[in-house]
Amino acid sequence: MGRRAKGEGTLYKTIQKEDRKQYRLKIECETCRNCTNRELCDNRIGTKKCKKCKECTDCLNYCDRFYCHVYHLAQATINGRQQTIATGKKQKEVNRKKTEKLSKIDNGKYVGKNDITFSQQLRYTMQKNLEEEKIGENTYNRNLETIKGIEKKNPEITSKKLQKVTRDDILEILRSNKKNSQSVIEKAYDIINVSLKKAVKDKLIEEDNNPIEDIERTSILSEKDKKIAIPFTVEETQRIIKYIDEHAENLVDIKAKIDSISMKNLIKLSFAFGTRCGELSSINIDKHIDFDAKKIIIERTLTRNKKKQVIIGKNTKTGKKAKKRGNKDSREILFDLIYSKYEIEEILEEQIENAQNISGNKDNLLFCNKDGTYIDVKHITCIFKKICRQANVKMDLTTGCHIHMTRHTVVTRLIESGMNIYAISKIIGTSRAVLEKTYAHILDDFVEKEIEKSKQNMEEQSLLFNDEHKKQSSNIIPFPKIKTS
Repeated sequence: MGRRAKGEGTLYKTIQKEDRKQYRLKIECETCRNCTNRELCDNRIGTKKCKKCKECTDCLNYCDRFYCHVYHLAQATINGRQQTIATGKKQKEVNRKKTEKLSKIDNGKYVGKNDITFSQQLRYTMQKNLEEEKIGENTYNRNLETIKGIEKKNPEITSKKLQKVTRDDILEILRSNKKNSQSVIEKAYDIINVSLKKAVKDKLIEEDNNPIEDIERTSILSEKDKKIAIPFTVEETQRIIKYIDEHAENLVDIKAKIDSISMKNLIKLSFAFGTRCGELSSINIDKHIDFDAKKIIIERTLTRNKKKQVIIGKNTKTGKKAKKRGNKDSREILFDLIYSKYEIEEILEEQIENAQNISGNKDNLLFCNKDGTYIDVKHITCIFKKICRQANVKMDLTTGCHIHMTRHTVVTRLIESGMNIYAISKIIGTSRAVLEKTYAHILDDFVEKEIEKSKQNMEEQSLLFNDEHKKQSSNIIPFPKIKTS
């Protein structure tokens, strides 16, 4: 077989032997299967046959009786090594495949065979993103748990070679999460999408063969109810505050890691500022509280490292995205955002005194456990659920209350007060697009109420061209509802 000088490829014909065991199972006729005389047929000459094969007529339609086939192969030199880049039974077909792949080699898009599995690619991508600081350790841990869930539900797909994963496989993985929350589906989609894009970049799969390329994120998520924020009503908020004030001395069990005063003030300030619990629990008394300007500063959050230990992160939860957009990763929230600044000042002073009496509070945090260690948000949520049950609040929720609902409550109160959605996004630390999607139902209700107010005001002011129509209903054109997609 000759080779061409520049490695542009060569084409030749060969006879390949079929695997005898597989052939007997799939194609071989009964006569050939029972034949013990292999002296002639096993020569692979293509003309000589044993007596049984000569006399056999039952298998002529599907058995060649020699277990071998003629193939055409095309080869090319890639990275200094001769490789087979196309195979087939017809020369014309192989020629076409060879031309296509040589074109991809010239353009630097050719992808050779590799043994990496789909699961390995998912894990490798997350590890590289962590090393390159594209994600933090807490996000890495959460993503790893999502990958484990994908592997557990779809072992046959995740063990496939990366190049053999199809669009239907990706859809199967995403649809297997139907019973989970929307956020789980979103996370699974994002992890797979990022991993496959990296596979294309690293030339593990061809760009035209990315199985997730034409799968829209929304087409999968449309099978689930839209993610909506569930806030506390004003009456429910007051009931919770009343309960924690009445049980301020014994709000938590004696075995709890956090003390009752800290738990009480943590809930109150969550209702006051709308911060994430991890952000509020990472506030340094000296650096992040400004009593003169009556504001707090949010620029970091509690997170977890690879060992799943609680640590103080370098950014807020959305900090990396904010910096990527060119925005600063810090927010200032006034004491009187929702409640009186004098009330908030009193709560902060009480909590500072309480925190400074904890001997193990080496980082001078506003909130910490009784031994000075960092607060675990999961632990806070468990206590908060119990408090809400005892206060008879949101008993209809299947999952119970969680501390993050205080954040939803603050956003809802700000929307109801008429604050601009852009201003809310700056205070809360979430993009406007996410706010409009998550709080769409609240925004729509607010718009409807504002329209009704407008109608009433106009009727009271008699804004009509003709007095004869005063008794008739107003034909004010309603504002378009805010788009959530």
